[in-house]
Parts: sequence; structure tokens; C-alpha cells
Amino acid sequence: MAGKFAVAEYFDGNIPKVQDWIFRQMQGRAAVFDFSLRFTLANMCDSRPFNMATLDHAGLAGTNPFQAVTFVENHDTDRSEPVTQNKMLAYAYILTSEGYPCVFYKDYSTDQFCYGLKPDIDKLLFVHEHLAEGATLQRFKDFDVFAYERLGGNHLLVGLNNTANTARTITVFTSFGANFELHDYVGHGATVRTDGAGRATITIPPNTNGAGYVCYSRAGVVPPTAGEKHAAIQMFEGAQDLDIKPATPGTAVQIARVFCETGTPIRGVLAFDDEDFSASTRLTLELFDAAGSKLAGKTFGKGDQGQSVEAVATTTGFYTFTMSASETPEKNRNPRYELNVSYQAPEP
Repeated sequence: MAGKFAVAEYFDGNIPKVQDWIFRQMQGRAAVFDFSLRFTLANMCDSRPFNMATLDHAGLAGTNPFQAVTFVENHDTDRSEPVTQNKMLAYAYILTSEGYPCVFYKDYSTDQFCYGLKPDIDKLLFVHEHLAEGATLQRFKDFDVFAYERLGGNHLLVGLNNTANTARTITVFTSFGANFELHDYVGHGATVRTDGAGRATITIPPNTNGAGYVCYSRAGVVPPTAGEKHAAIQMFEGAQDLDIKPATPGTAVQIARVFCETGTPIRGVLAFDDEDFSASTRLTLELFDAAGSKLAGKTFGKGDQGQSVEAVATTTGFYTFTMSASETPEKNRNPRYELNVSYQAPEP
């Protein structure tokens, strides 16, 4: 893992304390989820009055962006302290500002019981991937409005308005230059042109359901041609002290659920603890599609390490690996295992 990206959860909003953990205890080896920023964004969305000027270099991302994984919601906050209003304004911030943003699946997905913010988040993902680069320069801030410019690449001017019922028009200096046409890539504002001094006058819509944001850059930016696709590889471990349970006689344990692109291969390579296995001990690994139909399966005995279960995705969607066991020995009733899954996910 040396030199590879890693993120950890240090559940604390105290920035100096988190920085001490990152740089002294972990020697800079891992990024952390930016809870300080998340607490600020939750207040922005759900609590009024809120001073938008406090977003200027807020959270861990404001001082250590390369160690900060920014987020609006996760599986814990969604259950205990969810953002209930104006959530898209928070996504507009994390997907255009510095830090490594993380989108919560339940916010993004249109599946049943999810929140279906995909259409709006997709526009911000385009902005993040193709426009949001470089250092940040604050361009305007007062109690209700915060605007900033990302200075790398094509440049990006972002305006955030937390006023519930009123649009705000502001004039700000920019680095685009004189007489440049600027387009709002989220579709909330009209096309504008900088003046002879490089200033832009933009109107930010009221924050109705979190829509109080604009993202301006040079007109005509198009995504580059898609490059070569690569498979993802995930390792799943099952053991008594982990969230994924070990092989259990008489029970099918769900090991992994991965989202695959149609027509692409899925492969699960299994290694397991076969200590004290008898000739009749068996572990059965099976792969199912989103409809619950079995695509492939294999039975493993003592010594069958490193063998695989493979199939081709018949449609884009979730695919599930399960494990069951039979006649496991008394001394190794619930064997631990490791499943390495390789697959290809679709483009978002």
C-alpha cells in the first residue's frame, strides 16, 4: 500500500487534533473524512441564521486539502443526524472546492428508498472532473452569499446563495480576463460576459431545495474523449470479528455486492483457512445477478486455494457473492476467508 491512497475515519471535528493524528501519529500516510466541514455544511443546510462567510477555507480541507475527504452524508450520519434540507447546496460546495469529495450512495441513487439527487449531482461531477482545479481565491462573502474562484485549468467561479426566497446579484473580479463569455455548467444562471476589467456580474438563484448555486467557467468546455477502462479490484475478508461473517454451516453469508457494467467479466478468487478440514468439508461460493439468478458457483475443499468463480455481467447492475459451508470441523467451525473480486463498473 506504500504510496497508494488511503482514507480513515477519525470521528472528531477538532482540526488540530485531527491534524496531529494525520501528521504525527500516521506520518501523513492516510487522508481522513472531514467531519469539521461536514458539521459546518449540516448547519448551513438545516439551520438559520447561518453565516456563509464561514465557508471560506472551512474544515480540514481549508488548510490540508490533500488529506481531507469531504462529504455531506454517510451511512452513520444518515441514520443519526441527517441533513434534511437544502442538501444540494452542500454538494455544490464539496464538488467545487478543494479536498477529495465523497458522494453518499443513498443521496445519489435513484433506487427505492434512496434520495435520487443523481441528475443534479451529475452536473456537479462534470464541474468537479473538468473545471474545479487549482488553488482557491475568495471573491465575495457576506452573511448570505459566498463566492470563490478555482484558479487552475479553465478556472471556475462558484457562487453560493443561502437566502431562501431571494436571488442575489453580485459583481466580482475574476481571472478569466476581459470580455470572456462565461457559461453556468449547472444550468442555474444565464450566460454572462466579463467586462473590460475582467469582472463578472452573476445572479445566484434563491436557495429553494438547495438550488442556490452557480458554477461559471469559459464557454465551450467539453469532456475529453473517454480513455481506456480498467477493472476494479476489491478484497473482502470474512471472519468472526468483522462485519462480513465467516463461512457458516447452513447459512448463506453475503460477502460482496458490486456494481458491474453489462458484458464485462466478474471474477472472485477465494482463499480460506482450511485447518482441520476433513475430506468431506466443503465451502460453496456462488455469484448472483441483480434479479437473484445464479450465474456461477464452485465448491471448494481442502487445498483448493486461489481458485475462482467467474461470469460475465448480463446487464448493468449489482452482482452478489455468497458463501455457505458444510461439515466444517469442530476446531474450525466457521472458517475465515478472503475473496478478491475484479470487475468493471460503468461510467457514472
